[in-house]
Amino acid sequence: MERTIATSGAGVTQLVSPAPLARTDLRAVAHILVLVQGAILVARTLEAIVFLAFVGPASSVSLGLTAGAALLTLATAAGLARGSARARRWTLVAESGVLLVGLVDLAFAWLMTGEPLGPVGLLGGLVVPAVVVAILRRR
Repeated sequence: MERTIATSGAGVTQLVSPAPLARTDLRAVAHILVLVQGAILVARTLEAIVFLAFVGPASSVSLGLTAGAALLTLATAAGLARGSARARRWTLVAESGVLLVGLVDLAFAWLMTGEPLGPVGLLGGLVVPAVVVAILRRR
């Protein structure tokens, strides 16, 4: 966040903070976070295609689920950019689901290894979904 220096006579200088982010700015942040999640899912879909070439049809369900999640995520990101209320609701449901799965992953990681998830798992499964939900729940 940038600060502006303002002077007021007699050589007095003070730092003036800019206005806090507007609601539309925060929604733009949510849109970008969801877009990044969609891009990660596209990369996972490409990975699943390569995996399918080596493993065979056994991984086709994983490919279908990952591709579907990528399409849904990118579609909701586009809807968030347009300000669609339906996309906002779908994103809240989807991100809540991702957050729930992230909590389950965290619990299993802790029970099975005695250690929490790594930084990527924590960011992708807990932090980003929690931030998106918090932003979109603001009225």
